[in-house]
Amino acid sequence: MAININGLNNNSHPAGRTKSVDSDVGGPKKTNSESTGQDTSKVSLSTAAQNIKKIEDNIRAMPIVDQTKVDNIKSAIKNGEYEIDYERLATAFINFESEA
Repeated sequence: MAININGLNNNSHPAGRTKSVDSDVGGPKKTNSESTGQDTSKVSLSTAAQNIKKIEDNIRAMPIVDQTKVDNIKSAIKNGEYEIDYERLATAFINFESEA
């Protein structure tokens, strides 16, 4: 029985992921779920894959912008307290341009 997980090709499985499928190994056998038409396929993810999924879920739940940091910088600029290190800024520009 072929299973397509998240649109992946059945022949390619990411490293660290395992697949377990209830199948007809050892010959066909009738189960109660087969006679009712229920799908008895199972998919199991390795511990590493489960941890990656948890991390991905946590990242998705994080805000895109750290609003507190933005507000603090805005306040510092407004109050004239935000200082710019022009030497450091110029070095960062030079390093960025030399990487490209």
